[in-house]
Amino acid sequence: MKKSFKRVWTIPFAFTLLAGSIIGCSSESTSDGTANTAANESAAAGNTNVKTEPVTLRFSWWGGDQRHKATLAVIDLYMKKHPNVKIIGEYSGYQGYYQKLVTQLSSNAAPDIIQIDQPWLADLTSQSDIFVDLKDKFDVSGFDQSFLDSFAVINGKLQSLPTGVNGDVFIYNKDAMGKAGIQVDEKLDWDKLFAYGEKLKSVDKSAYLLNTELYNISDILRKYTVQHTGKRWINQDYTLGFTKQDAVGAFKLLLKMEESHVIEPFEDILLFDEDPSKNPKWANGKLLGFLDQVSELENYQSLMKGALDVAQAPILVGAADTGVVVRPSQLIAVNEDSKNQETALNFLNFFFHDPEAIRTLGTVRGVPATEDAKKLLLDDKLMNPLVAKGIRIASATKGSNENAVEANKEIYSITTDIIEKVGFKTATPEEAADELIQRLNEKLAELKAGHSD
Repeated sequence: MKKSFKRVWTIPFAFTLLAGSIIGCSSESTSDGTANTAANESAAAGNTNVKTEPVTLRFSWWGGDQRHKATLAVIDLYMKKHPNVKIIGEYSGYQGYYQKLVTQLSSNAAPDIIQIDQPWLADLTSQSDIFVDLKDKFDVSGFDQSFLDSFAVINGKLQSLPTGVNGDVFIYNKDAMGKAGIQVDEKLDWDKLFAYGEKLKSVDKSAYLLNTELYNISDILRKYTVQHTGKRWINQDYTLGFTKQDAVGAFKLLLKMEESHVIEPFEDILLFDEDPSKNPKWANGKLLGFLDQVSELENYQSLMKGALDVAQAPILVGAADTGVVVRPSQLIAVNEDSKNQETALNFLNFFFHDPEAIRTLGTVRGVPATEDAKKLLLDDKLMNPLVAKGIRIASATKGSNENAVEANKEIYSITTDIIEKVGFKTATPEEAADELIQRLNEKLAELKAGHSD
């Protein structure tokens, strides 16, 4: 079906993953534990049906410097094995990536191979066949089938492949915490989080506990609300899962976070809203941690000196739902309009299955999604132990699954707009709660009508 982009595309940002896909991915292993070695070597070596004339592919992704370097290195490895193939890397940060992709898709100018966020998949494929159905075209050995079914299959079609496993955790500068006299409890809750902020405030008034930005703050407040209510922040049926009282409580939490040095003042936060990891206060030990996904760890580590450590994301004592999200790091898909689909698929087989490629990528996209890759990295001692620890912690504290409705870009934009008003004290928590509920209900009605067409 030809692409049709008549409606306004929306962007979801949060996603989920069954914990079982982390701990026990299914695979067909030999007695020595090496899964599908022959199949993987064959896939990595290349399909004899792949074109031998000159081919140019474009591959787009987002990430930090560590991910960029590793991905470019894998591209170079593949091109050395296939000198007729040229792969152009189109990489950037996360901000603006989706909007650029939608523009490219609408003008039939999208790359051949595309990294996407999992919640985007349903929206992007709702109108037409955007991506190649990988079923029976790609070696999925080592992937957990239930994982693929949950996050990569739409309408019975395998529309993408997961790059890794991710989860919400608290990652912190262990050395800076020690200097401030703070011993982080791995079973972190909100009271302890505020106690750490107050301790930091008494020791160094120029230091703050969390490095953050607007979308991240929105996620933090959503998780706090879910923990209080035991319900999803927004339901799949386009209704709100919280009351005005719940929203007021979340906005009061925001003000308390700033007052207690858990977060910076908003005028400082917005200076690095595009990429908080580049905030010099992080490198200088004046920002001591972040509440985010495990896959961000190596990027943050690369921009600071000292040792990092991991604890659970703060969970309300007696919470009805932990609010912790565990899900795929990203997905990779092949453009249905690509004129070189066979070569693109051959590269992805190399990307996911070739031992040298696996070693080169390491954990820059979280814990690898295939059992083979995880085993290889563990055997070669190439898996970042903090990334593995973070996934174990996130898996053990996993809450309910987020849905595509609450992860919608316009929903996020409304939320961050109102968060900014509270942060700059131009709206009280009560005023902000009223505005949030009104604007969200209006947008949800619009989205529901659009999806029922």
